[in-house]
Amino acid sequence: MTLYQKNISFLLKSRGIRIEEIGGVFPSAAKEPSLGELIMIADHFGLPLDLLLRSDLKARAAARSKKIRLLVMDIDGVLTDAGMYYTENGDELKKFNAKDGLAIRDIKKKKIKTGIITHGFNMNLIRRRSERLHIDLLEVSQKPKLATLNAWCKKLKISIDNVAYIGDDINDSDVLRAVGFSACPADAVDAVKNMCHVVLTKKGGEGCVREMIDHYLS
Repeated sequence: MTLYQKNISFLLKSRGIRIEEIGGVFPSAAKEPSLGELIMIADHFGLPLDLLLRSDLKARAAARSKKIRLLVMDIDGVLTDAGMYYTENGDELKKFNAKDGLAIRDIKKKKIKTGIITHGFNMNLIRRRSERLHIDLLEVSQKPKLATLNAWCKKLKISIDNVAYIGDDINDSDVLRAVGFSACPADAVDAVKNMCHVVLTKKGGEGCVREMIDHYLS
């Protein structure tokens, strides 16, 4: 089933509508809808076309129901492409995506705080990037990620159900299972994909955080 088909099914079910009641709006199931038909369908449900085609509407509804107040991210494989880059002198480099950075700064306007939890070792590089993005909370250590997040929730006086988290590997598993809304990049490991509310269409370091914010937290 395509994302479009999943969204139509969710919209009909969530609004208590049988497709027979509005059959004239939908093209024949035997063919792909044309652009004009897609626009008509989106208008019928009062949705932007981009939202109908590119967002998982069921997951979006789940995120909204949690009243997210804190977005937490991993670094490697989420904000970066998980690549390991080194200069001739042995200095470590990381590749970030500017689109993610803009979205992270913009989310402040929605009164959603941001945090980074990583088991990485390059503290100075990660801290500089976090400061540039005005990240509210940062943990760079080998401490269990869920323990860090629970401490943050206590500090902010929020429930872990009000937290959204983006992770890509098995060391994110405990957090992904605990939070109110979980997401992973398109290139996350399969075990992580199977436990998340939504698998984003963008890969790590290629705008997956921007997608999360624009499609599920806006």
